[in-house]
Amino acid sequence: MEPTLDSFCRELESRSIQVIEHPCVQPVPAQKCKTCVLGVLMSENGEKIERYMLSWLTRKYNVISVRQPIPGVLFEYPAMRVAQLLSTERGEPVLYLHTKGAAHSGRFQRKTLNMWMYEFVEMKEQYEEQMNGYDLLLPYSGPQNVTWFNGFIASARAFSSIPPIAILENRYLYEILFKGSSLRCFGRRITTIQRTEKCDNTSLMYRDVRRFSASYSQLACRLHNLFLKKAL
Repeated sequence: MEPTLDSFCRELESRSIQVIEHPCVQPVPAQKCKTCVLGVLMSENGEKIERYMLSWLTRKYNVISVRQPIPGVLFEYPAMRVAQLLSTERGEPVLYLHTKGAAHSGRFQRKTLNMWMYEFVEMKEQYEEQMNGYDLLLPYSGPQNVTWFNGFIASARAFSSIPPIAILENRYLYEILFKGSSLRCFGRRITTIQRTEKCDNTSLMYRDVRRFSASYSQLACRLHNLFLKKAL
């Protein structure tokens, strides 16, 4: 029997995973995407990143932090399952993000976070305009709806089109949950190691991402291709 959002949150709390609501600092506009589910790794760095992300996410969204103790053996399962249940129960799109860089401090983590801030907060109204025609909305997408970086807005239809999200053995598997689906995706599609291909609309791309996208895309493609091949 499919659990409800409330029963699943109680199950998480029994595993010492915290589910904390952070209301928007102002009334949420009458828009389609009102809620962000934020996956948090409760490391010192992860909690620092959480505070930083909440400082801008709560300007436009009600945020639900799903806080997992280190070492985070469940990967993105707790937060992504909360996002799926919330979206399907309420029949509305949900923004899913996580504390990128919580396990380590990489040179591009801050730029990725700032990209999300620009895309999903500063440019939220432009994303809202696309929600009637698209089920997945994100800055970067891979072939066949791979959700690069796992920061995306997904509709209730998108979450309903996949099986209940489960505990997976490899964290990269959470980036291919929608892979091969017929869902319409709005974003910039990474197709090869050498280049990026424009997909639908690229005007929302964060300006700093343009500057590092060539080198980062090459590294990201190699790593993700390697791990996805192993995972599959």
